[in-house]
Amino acid sequence: ADAAGVIVDSLSPLFKKAPAHSLAQLMWFSAEALYSVYTARYQRGLTAITEGLAIAEATGIHLLDMMFLGKGIYHSLATGDLKTAEAFLRKMEAGLEANSCFVNTYYHHMASLLAMHRADFAPAIRHAEISLTLSREAGFPFSIAIHQYALANILFWAGMPDDLPQRIAEIREIGMAARSS
Repeated sequence: ADAAGVIVDSLSPLFKKAPAHSLAQLMWFSAEALYSVYTARYQRGLTAITEGLAIAEATGIHLLDMMFLGKGIYHSLATGDLKTAEAFLRKMEAGLEANSCFVNTYYHHMASLLAMHRADFAPAIRHAEISLTLSREAGFPFSIAIHQYALANILFWAGMPDDLPQRIAEIREIGMAARSS
């Protein structure tokens, strides 16, 4: 097994059996859900998401709700469950904050992925453009690169490749500036 898997598997029982719900447990379930995306253990990830959201509801600690919901969309899309992905997106919509750039960027990114999976390209492009605009306004290059890539991918699948070379050039430029190309 991989090193990360050994760590996740060995620590998981400790967090699941903790006597009181806590922010540490929420962080654990969030990390487990993320790890499950990368290892294609989607059911395990959905279980971690469900447990994390239940703890958040029981404790009133909702700091990670948007992350849980977004990961729920990833897991659901990976298994082809658009209905569940849409339910997670509706919960994200209900929690949008007018003044939170990150939450709004993340929501529009997830909405673009869901629309793309439905082959509904007009809203996919619209949401991807919004997430890219919000990233530019925040001035965070890594986020700009991620959302530029997402938009380029959607445009490619929508059959609109005209400006893809410029988009890819910007992504490469950001990567080179960060010495991560």
